[in-house]
Amino acid sequence: EIEEATCWHRRFVLAERDRWREEISDQELCEDLPPDRKLPAPPQGAGFPRCWALIAGAQRRDFLGDELRFAGQGVVEARSCLLSLVPNHEVDWKWAWNEDRSGIRLTCYAWQEGTATACGEYVLLVQRSKDAGFILRGPEGLTLCSREKTEEEHVYRRYAQLSIPRGIQELLQPVALGTARTPLTLPSSLTSFERLAAHRLASELGLEHGSVGVGLKRRLLVWRQEDILQEELLHGEEDEDPSESSGDDT
Repeated sequence: EIEEATCWHRRFVLAERDRWREEISDQELCEDLPPDRKLPAPPQGAGFPRCWALIAGAQRRDFLGDELRFAGQGVVEARSCLLSLVPNHEVDWKWAWNEDRSGIRLTCYAWQEGTATACGEYVLLVQRSKDAGFILRGPEGLTLCSREKTEEEHVYRRYAQLSIPRGIQELLQPVALGTARTPLTLPSSLTSFERLAAHRLASELGLEHGSVGVGLKRRLLVWRQEDILQEELLHGEEDEDPSESSGDDT
């Protein structure tokens, strides 16, 4: 019993220490938690990429939810996440830790006649959120939070092998069986991958489906073919996001 209590106490202390630490390692910054089980002995840097979702400071409202990725050798895949800092898609970004590792130094490079010239430098401070996760805060209200993805999503993004999450199946199967009222509005908290999976499953089940809203407010509607969908539900909203059907990350 003493040994068990000691082990429990040590686990608690270690968990609390981890909860309040402010520094993150290169691997935590760049790689997500689920391992790539398809690799027998994954080398360093071969894990699934960690994505940082843009939750504030977007150049446009529909850019909210877009994701940024850090990779080895200072590579940054920014998409639209940094357009509020430099409103130009034709630039490259590089990252490096600042001296005390309290933040990430982002340097913007513009190309002219084959030569890259630094045209801006910004710092994203590493902080802990209320739920103990990590967030990155920069100028212009720019805020990104770490979004851990499921192994199903990582496998789909890397190997194009789609496995429908159980939660999506449990939502749509009652609609197909006629035991749930429609139209069914799926939560806006679903990720782009979960919406993609829902679109695919709805098609397999013979259900009608479409997306409405933009950015973090985007949500999916599902209904049976024989149902009459009220026009105002889709009136003035966007149709299904092509990127959700094609499999691109949004």
